[in-house]
Amino acid sequence: MGIDLPAANGDETFELPIPATYVVNPNSVIAHAFVSPDYTQRLDPEEILTVLKSLKVIA
Repeated sequence: MGIDLPAANGDETFELPIPATYVVNPNSVIAHAFVSPDYTQRLDPEEILTVLKSLKVIA
């Protein structure tokens, strides 16, 4: 595809980033994680709100 990954990464690796969403509780513990190698997939905002409400971080 003509992409120079080492140049884009700024080193000699051929790594690609994976998008992720983490909800961290007030004790700095990951309460919910969403990781998908498909960059078109994202965690639904409603699910994030549900997690935050269950942690009683928001009303």
